[in-house]
Amino acid sequence: MERELVAVGMNLKTLEVHEERALQRENSFSDHVQSLQNRIKEVKCKPGKIVELEEELRVVGNNLKSLEVSEEKALQREDSYEEQIRTVSARLKEAETRAEFAERSVQKLQKEVDRLEGLFSFPLISLL
Repeated sequence: MERELVAVGMNLKTLEVHEERALQRENSFSDHVQSLQNRIKEVKCKPGKIVELEEELRVVGNNLKSLEVSEEKALQREDSYEEQIRTVSARLKEAETRAEFAERSVQKLQKEVDRLEGLFSFPLISLL
C-alpha cells in the first residue's frame, strides 16, 4: 500500500510539473498571439504579410487549444491520483487498525494461555 501511495504521489508531482509547463507554454502562446496581432496592425498595407501572419496566428491558436486540452486531461489525472491517494490512505489506516486489534487479541490469548498453563502445571507438580 505504501508503495502505491508513493507511486501515486510521484505521479501527482509529475503531473503538477507538466501542468506548470503547460501553463507556461499557454502564457507564452498568449503573448505570442498578442505580438502577432500587433504585427498584423502594423503591416495592414502589406497583403502578403497579412496572410502569412494570419496563418501563423491560426497555428498558434490551434496550439493554444491543444495545450488547453492537455491541461484539462492533466487536471483530470491529478484528480484521479488524489482520489487514489485518499483510497489507499484509508485502506492503510484500516489495515493498521486491524493489525493493532490483532496484536491486542494475541496478547490477551497469550495471557490466557499462560494462566491456563499455570493452573494445569501446579496440580501436576503436587501429584509427582
